This record gives sequence, C-alpha cells and structure tokens, in this order.
Amino acid sequence: LLGRSKSTDAPSILFSIEKSEKERSDWRVQVQTVRSLGAFAPREQALLSKIIGYLGSRNDHVKIATLQVITALTKETVEKSEQKAQLRKALNTLVLSGSREIPLLQGEALVALGRHFPEDLKKKEILADKRVLSLVKAKFLEGLSFNPSSEAIETFLRELTNDSVRVSMAAWDFAKRPLAPSTLNTIKSGYPRWPELASMLFEKARSSLNRNDMGISTVVANAVADSGFFALFRGTEFADKIVQELMSAYLRFKTPNDVEAMQAILAALGSTRSRLGIQTLEKALTDPDRTVGLEAAQALQRITGQDYMSRVPAASKPSFSDYDWKEFDALKADQKVALHTTKGTIKLELLKQHAPFTVLSFAKLVKARFYNGLTFHRVVPNFVVQGGDPRGDGWGGPGYSIRSEYGLVNYGRGSVGVASAGKDTEGCQFFITHSPQPHLDGRYTIFATVVEGMDVFDQLQVGDKIVLLELTD
Repeated sequence: LLGRSKSTDAPSILFSIEKSEKERSDWRVQVQTVRSLGAFAPREQALLSKIIGYLGSRNDHVKIATLQVITALTKETVEKSEQKAQLRKALNTLVLSGSREIPLLQGEALVALGRHFPEDLKKKEILADKRVLSLVKAKFLEGLSFNPSSEAIETFLRELTNDSVRVSMAAWDFAKRPLAPSTLNTIKSGYPRWPELASMLFEKARSSLNRNDMGISTVVANAVADSGFFALFRGTEFADKIVQELMSAYLRFKTPNDVEAMQAILAALGSTRSRLGIQTLEKALTDPDRTVGLEAAQALQRITGQDYMSRVPAASKPSFSDYDWKEFDALKADQKVALHTTKGTIKLELLKQHAPFTVLSFAKLVKARFYNGLTFHRVVPNFVVQGGDPRGDGWGGPGYSIRSEYGLVNYGRGSVGVASAGKDTEGCQFFITHSPQPHLDGRYTIFATVVEGMDVFDQLQVGDKIVLLELTD
C-alpha cells in the first residue's frame, strides 16, 4: 500500500520498517519492501542503490523479487543512475552463478539483463547449451524480446518450433514484441527476409498447431488474436489459411481437459473478423462447458454484430463428482498428509468437511502415487508455491475436472488451494500460500492447511520435487 500511495513520505517510512525488521529478518517483509521501493525509484535515483542491495540477500525469494522489480524499472531510470555499472555487474554475476537448483533466479537475472543491458544478454550462450534448463531458455527469450532487431526475429522464428514445449510456448508468447507493427516499421528495411515473413510465420503456426499440444495451441491462438500480429497476414493468402488451421485445431480439442485452448482459439477466430470461422463458432455455442459457449458468442458478435447469448446453455453440465462414500468415510476428520519434498517434509491437514469432493479426489490421487516425482512449477515470492502438474508447466491435469467448493475458510498463511481456469475446472494442481491472500477467498477451493514444516515450505523454489505424498496420522 505504501508503494501504491505515491506519497513522498513513503520511502522514509519503508526505511524505518526495514530497520525495525532487521532482527527478525522476515523475508516476506523484505519482498514487500523492495517491491514498494521500486515504485519510487523513477523519482528518487538514490533508491536504486537500496534496491540493488537486496540482490545480496541470503534469501532466494528476496533476490527473485528484486530482479523482477529491476526488470519493471524504466530504461531511463537505470540509464541515469550512478549505480548503472554496479547493477550491470550484479546481474552478470547472478547469471553466471546460476545453478540447476534455483533456475528461476538465473532466469529472472537474464530477463533483467535483457531489459537494461541487451548487449550483455546477446553474448550469453543459452539456447544452444543442452545443459541449460528449458525454464532458463524461456526466460532468455523473454529478455531478448525487450530489444527487437532482425537478429532477434530470426531467433524467435527458430525457437517457435523448438522441441521443448516450454521453450516453444515462450517463443510464441514473447515474439509479439519484436513483431509489433511499430517495431517492424523501424527494422524491416534492414531485414532481408521481410517479404517472406508472413509465409514463414504461417508455416511455424501450422506446424505448432499440429503438435496438438494444448499449451502451445493456446499461445499460438493468443498471438493470432493480437491485432498487430495478425496484421502481418492481412491482405495475403495466409489470412484465410491461418483461420482454417485454427478451426482444424479447435476440432481436435475437447472439454474439460482442453478448455483453455478452446477458449483461446475461439477468441482468435473472433479477433480475425473472418466469416470463415462462423460455422465452427456456432457449433461451439452449445458446448457442455458454458465458458466455451460464452467465448463463441462474443466472437460471433465481433464478426456479425449480432447477439448469440440466447443460444448459450444457461449452465455447464455438472462437473465430475466422485460419490465414493466408503472411501470418503475412511478418511479421518483431521486426516493428515505428509508432503515429502527435496527440501524436507511438510505436513498438511485435509479439510474434509469444508471441501469433501476435492479432498476425496486429492486423497485418491495420493493413494495412486500420482504426485510422486512431480515438480513445483510456479513460485511467486510472498504469494504462492504451486505444483502437482503432470506436465510440469502449469497446463496439465488428471484427465477430469471437479466442481468448485467455496467454503467459509479463508486464505491465510499455509492454506492449500486448488488451481483452476474458472469455476468447476479444478483438477490436480494445488498451491500453498506464503501469506494471507484474502482476494482468493470465494474464488479458489481451500482443501487443506499446513500444520507442520512451514520452514521447509518457505525454502521451496521452481524445480523442487515432490518425492512422495502419503496419507499419515
């Protein structure tokens, strides 16, 4: 709140808080402090030195949050700072000292380097190194996207069809920056393959959609939905061809497993304003998942100007619910679960009476050893740690979805919730909160709480593994 206040008194208050917290060394307070300081750095150049100091923290969450703050700073803020050289050295050091143990730290350092020192980023041999994790390569592409050039476009074109799903998705996600019309207008005169660009992008899109991967298809559709990106096809034969490829891809997906890809494709069809997609969109109006029908109705309205809401079902068909009362009754009222990770053990208590179907689904997956060996794929400092995805990138599920169960329990520190893409789309992915998150209340099912091992939980980073999940006393 101090960071958002824009008050001239806020920095001195933040310094007082920081001083009083030194004995406690609560990393969560430090994360919020550096985030708030970042809001004032453009106005007070001296604050950048304070922010850089947090890169020396012994806590990885603090360092990662600091890197994200630095990335968010304007180039002008860094360029004018007397600490520019100091920052450059610190970022290069973090990139070089990055390890497989904390890939997000190295990745965020690459993003910050690309934002403020692009020439240094270009010198890094990241994409061709087989020892580098796909997450780090994805972050490299994010950093590269801040400084568009013909060389950057060539890199993105190559990586759009990378064998790694994560790298391919990142390439599609961040290619929109160098391919923006304003950027292309400044570099196309020096880009010899400019006349072939639409053809090359279409072939990359077709190849990517034919991988039938839900995540890749979603980001390809998101790219096509971007008006600047689609402008590259408009007026060419590829405008109709890309619409036809999206329609073919849509037919290969089914709810509930692929709902996000289906929504993205429908939105893209609407954004193109092509009448070729009308038949596919009209068929989607009556999909069992109402969110798909709603997306189709909005897309059709963009194309035809007509209201299609009356043709969308009033509600989705009921999601999967497992009425296995025998299995449910076998769970204790205060049933515990031991979450053994590469950092240590965390004990959870299932909230059987607050989210019965979610608890039952989770317990059955635990018994089936579904979670063993999976990773924590998402960590946001002082927010959540998320895992339980069989794909390992946030796009996977158990093959079914369960109903949302919004109870009277609130999100506090150590609350365990279920990730979702909307109401009644929950599956196997779960997250645990670093601190109270009241804005999640009534939006995400809470089915457990941490009762032991918060010190272990606070150490978890992207890439750490779930060694074993088991029901226990």
